[in-house]
Amino acid sequence: MTSIPIREVIEGQRVSRVQIYVAIACAAILFCDAFSLQAVAVAGPAIRSDLEIEPKMMGIVFSLGLVGMMLGAILVGPLTERFGHKWPLVFLALWFSFCTILTVLADSAWSLAGLRFLDGLGLGAAIPKALALTSEYSATRVRRLTVSLTMVGYAAGGVAAGFIGAKLVPQGGWHMVFIVSGMLGIGASALVAIVVPESLNHLVKKPDRIRELQQIVSVVAPQYADASSFQATPSSRRSSIFRLFSPELLFLTLGLWAVAFLAQMDMFLYINWTPIFAEAAGIPLDQSIMINLYYNAGAMAGIVLVGWAMDRANPAFIIAAALTVACLSLGAMAIAGLQANLLMASSAGVGFGLGGGATGISLLAATLYDGDVKVTGIGWALGVGRIGSAVGPLIGGGSMGSGLSVLFVMAAVPALMAAIFATMLGYHLRQSPRP
Repeated sequence: MTSIPIREVIEGQRVSRVQIYVAIACAAILFCDAFSLQAVAVAGPAIRSDLEIEPKMMGIVFSLGLVGMMLGAILVGPLTERFGHKWPLVFLALWFSFCTILTVLADSAWSLAGLRFLDGLGLGAAIPKALALTSEYSATRVRRLTVSLTMVGYAAGGVAAGFIGAKLVPQGGWHMVFIVSGMLGIGASALVAIVVPESLNHLVKKPDRIRELQQIVSVVAPQYADASSFQATPSSRRSSIFRLFSPELLFLTLGLWAVAFLAQMDMFLYINWTPIFAEAAGIPLDQSIMINLYYNAGAMAGIVLVGWAMDRANPAFIIAAALTVACLSLGAMAIAGLQANLLMASSAGVGFGLGGGATGISLLAATLYDGDVKVTGIGWALGVGRIGSAVGPLIGGGSMGSGLSVLFVMAAVPALMAAIFATMLGYHLRQSPRP
């Protein structure tokens, strides 16, 4: 009997309930991932005051959490080959959820930094797992859009962290934000365990799980329900990391890494330090937190529109345009002074540009890398981005006291540089198009 290519099970089919479950559950994981990540930024002013943490040390706290995310993203590959995607994702969600809850036990800057590092390991590893599952269960024609809609969960988590934090921190203290975040993560991990199937490519390689594979196929592509033999997506014989530097992927990889580094550096410089700089400048705490909420609301719009546009034009040029919007919005914030309403409105533009641009990088990695290199490509792109994200908070910590406008001017520079690199990548894709 002829073996059925496993991609054929997904391509050309109508969207099934299994694929909807995968997208919703992965979006829920990303929601909780972002909520946990931004909880420390939202609660930052209160934590700094309660634990008497110096600005430079607060930068180290922010950065160690992001270093953990970097290591989690880069080291996710080995888990994939042996254990698939589903159960590692469940484990990672439980890991970061419990670490988030344990953050309330921090009684010093270093204990807080250590717990954020451990939390970051799970946060960083969960993202490429969720994106890989969503991408694998999406047909090529709608893959970018599906992944971008799933990433809306990430931006929504940031919005929720800002909204809930603005209510909880002034009234109940910073501890409650981390407890709520952890409980949400535990719920999301249970959702994945119940409704999400295992990776199709992983099941194909496990003859003893053919029944499980056939049950999934019977829902996704009923015409193949009786098939007893499937082919995994073809993969290179070279190890995945070397595949990233093959001639056909070298410029793509380096371009993705450059934009990811700069965009993530800018994003976390902005997210982590804007509430603290704003409060220090005299803006009330609740309004300082709301500036970040508007950022995440803009990011939600950016993620959807950038994902939609990337399917209709050169995707790297779309990313460049989004990053340019961020640069211009940061310039507007630099001249807005202490006018909170103008800062909030401009912050939405920053979120649109940085959120859409950074997500665009993940979309490119998820759609341009394939086979055994997919999770490694996504993981390394995110990992290099996390190096930038760890640098950003350190810059902010060393600039405390220089003023709110200076923060925004500093943030505009990497946004501009990222837009330039994305434009260069766009010309490369125009000359060497990929599916």
